[in-house]
Amino acid sequence: MKWLHLSDLHICENADWNIYRKELLDHCKKNGPVDLVIVTGDFHDFSDKDDFSLATNFLKQLIAGLHLDIAKDLFLIPGNHDGSWPIDGHKKGNIAALKKEPFNIRGKEWEELMAQFDAYEKFVTDLIPDYPFEHPAREHCRIWNDAVNFIHCNSAVASDGKDKDGQLMNIDALSDLSIPDGLPSVILIHNYFEDIHKEHQDRIIGIIRCSNVKAYFCGDRHIQEAKYIATANRQNSQVPCIVSYKSAPDTKDTYSAFGVIIGCWNDEKAVLKGWTWQAKEGFIIDSKITDQTIEMGTAYQTKSIKGETVPSSCDVELYKESKIFTKDMESLEKEFMKLYFNMSETQIEQFNRKFSSHMRILDKNETLTSIHEFIVQIVEQDCSFDVLQFMNQFFRGGTN
Repeated sequence: MKWLHLSDLHICENADWNIYRKELLDHCKKNGPVDLVIVTGDFHDFSDKDDFSLATNFLKQLIAGLHLDIAKDLFLIPGNHDGSWPIDGHKKGNIAALKKEPFNIRGKEWEELMAQFDAYEKFVTDLIPDYPFEHPAREHCRIWNDAVNFIHCNSAVASDGKDKDGQLMNIDALSDLSIPDGLPSVILIHNYFEDIHKEHQDRIIGIIRCSNVKAYFCGDRHIQEAKYIATANRQNSQVPCIVSYKSAPDTKDTYSAFGVIIGCWNDEKAVLKGWTWQAKEGFIIDSKITDQTIEMGTAYQTKSIKGETVPSSCDVELYKESKIFTKDMESLEKEFMKLYFNMSETQIEQFNRKFSSHMRILDKNETLTSIHEFIVQIVEQDCSFDVLQFMNQFFRGGTN
């Protein structure tokens, strides 16, 4: 499976944004297919007050273009720019008081600051009308496809938008979450770990240590970074802190690094690819993020339908009807791609040994165009049934 990590969508409708958003979808398709989208905060600017329309329109178009279900496949958490409306008249005083007493998160100061996320919560529930939690701006968990648990955090409650140090969160609520032991978990949060209040950092480490947390994804800095959070004073006791690029280019912004991160999880390690973006060159692979790994602790798990295991990226309803999906070209191509992009090099070699007498060799670096041509050949050879059945064996454990 693959995910797309975006952050800091301070969208300014100018030349760079217009070029970038047109390239992004095609880039995701070439390096996908993407199964879910993560956005780690800042969906607009302070000056936009309660207007999240630019982010709303962009995310709807992106999710539709990737053929994802917005209710199930979009994961988002608030940033400091998102907790700005309605205005808290005591904001400076409340922040100062809370930073002096970082565990006083049940009083009126905290609740007054939390009320500023009302517009953000409306934005989320407009995007996802049946959002499973009453307050999207508060700590909660959402599980994707019975495979991975995302821990949603809000580190921007006591933020003034300028001071990056000592950010606070509801550490009591986070520690009280029911985090499933049987699934790998990923913390989604806006602020870099070292920008969190030291007292809260210590508690986050404790939560990571006693839970199955595998990574910490954030944004805010507008600069990509991969560091490690030590969870114990011994070897192999750390989790990666992955900081995303700013994912909305702006011709006036000369500070930020623009780009996206695509993660791929097949075996016990998930592997990241970082892509920087420049108006002149488009997306360029970035060595700072690329080949960073996350120890997931288990291979990507498939889910079961009536006792049979099938790839979770498959179209389940079509599978129930026919077990080989459909010979319709569009559906066949979609399902072939979802299987192909999750195959290892060894599995591709096995595929070629099986079918090389019927069609050309399947390459490990196929493009969307070449895959389409390959699908045409499969249909012409009338072997779509055999091809999909064989590919599914890789994910049912029938072929190594």
